[in-house]
Amino acid sequence: MELLEKIRERELESFEWFYFLALALILAFGTIQTTGTALDTERPVVSVISCSMHPVYSVGDILIVQGQDFEDVEVGDISVYSVPDRIDFTVNGQSYTLEKNSPDYNTSVETSVGEVELLEVKPGLNNGNDRALLSV
Repeated sequence: MELLEKIRERELESFEWFYFLALALILAFGTIQTTGTALDTERPVVSVISCSMHPVYSVGDILIVQGQDFEDVEVGDISVYSVPDRIDFTVNGQSYTLEKNSPDYNTSVETSVGEVELLEVKPGLNNGNDRALLSV
């Protein structure tokens, strides 16, 4: 009889641990999704990954992000964005593609207005008369 009780206790303990872990996962992911919906953003919690925001924020700092319409952005606001792995763009009717993870690790392409790098356009070769249209 004691053996049967021990088996039942272990089963109950295992079930309690499983229930606890399942509930913790549901709450963790549900909280992030709910917070994202409330703050109007896909990523409500982000981490600083470079020293570009120093001295205000350091690498590893965690930020809560609120989505905002472009028209409501003011001077001094911090912008958080995702960098795409691929950008298709057009310069003077010619289509180009930049891939962050290209096989040759080349993140730039030569265009009629000069060299274009991923998320950076170098000055044009004809005094800025050409416009690069980027569509991400």
